[in-house]
Amino acid sequence: MTIHVLLTGVLHKDAVSRTSQNGNPYATCTVRVEQEGQTIWVNVICFDEAGHNELMRLQAGDALSLQGKATPKVYMKDDEARPSLQVTATSVLPLKPKSSPKQPYTKPAPRQYSKSQGTDANRVEENLASEGFDDPLPF
Repeated sequence: MTIHVLLTGVLHKDAVSRTSQNGNPYATCTVRVEQEGQTIWVNVICFDEAGHNELMRLQAGDALSLQGKATPKVYMKDDEARPSLQVTATSVLPLKPKSSPKQPYTKPAPRQYSKSQGTDANRVEENLASEGFDDPLPF
């Protein structure tokens, strides 16, 4: 039985690029998926070249979506069975990176004009007139 999944989560650690015995590159990583207050850990392997390249561009903490075939797994932690998934990814879609910090908005300083400078519109008209345009369109 094959389970096809589309999941969205956060890259737990940077992906690792590896080479198969026949010389083809592939990538492995772990993705953390939060659902209904539970965390599910997804072990990902990607043989697709485009998916491999996308995984290698991402950093730990970046959000992503994966599509592929999944195999449910169970692991033990503190004598408690916990769910996990093994996904062979066929597509990787990076989402808005968490690792790129947002720049705070700073309001630009107001422009100061002297009476001799006039407004931007007056200067545009003067420039147009000096270039041979003598009747700018009124708006």
